[in-house]
Amino acid sequence: MSETGLRTRQWVSLPGGSCDIRMGTDLLDEAAPVLKGAVGKPRVGMLLVEEGSDEAACELLRRQLTDAGFEVAHATSVGGPQARTLDAVHAMLRSFGEAGLTADDLVLAVGESRSQAEQMLKFAYQALECYNKRYGIYPYPSLTAVAAEIPFGGVEYPGLVMIGKEVLNAEDDSLEITVAHEVAHQWWYAVVGSDQYYEAWQDEALCEYA
Repeated sequence: MSETGLRTRQWVSLPGGSCDIRMGTDLLDEAAPVLKGAVGKPRVGMLLVEEGSDEAACELLRRQLTDAGFEVAHATSVGGPQARTLDAVHAMLRSFGEAGLTADDLVLAVGESRSQAEQMLKFAYQALECYNKRYGIYPYPSLTAVAAEIPFGGVEYPGLVMIGKEVLNAEDDSLEITVAHEVAHQWWYAVVGSDQYYEAWQDEALCEYA
């Protein structure tokens, strides 16, 4: 495993479906083959861009969509807690309608800067390396860390950690501490098999110690 060029892919099962999560520092450079393999017959590729997003990443995705043969549409969205308001959702759905999107078309949401994603990846890698030496070998084929619109710092599942965007944007050391804590959950509770719901004091205390 290396800190540069790292690429992971993981299927996450959800009620009524599943989600294909991919992460990597150079993943955007190879987006076209992934988009061409989308289910259905997508015609429109909608770029839904959060205010303040990395302009270079947006332009790269636009070129990838064009090269893959999509008709490219563009819309801007607000970020943070405002993105969960009815007004924000209404504006997003209206932009979908104006672009003529169907259920077969693609929507690519772009948010946060590349540097923030790389910082999160760096802290996850450092934590994984440390815990491998201290607590035993990480047992899963990959570890995926993603930013998510959640009302708390982070949440964990085996092979997956989600970090709240408010933590991602913090100016102190909250991101490093939160990522280290959530990665530690891969051992406490996941590996040892403790009950993280009814006996949360066990794994939460061990993750704080780790």
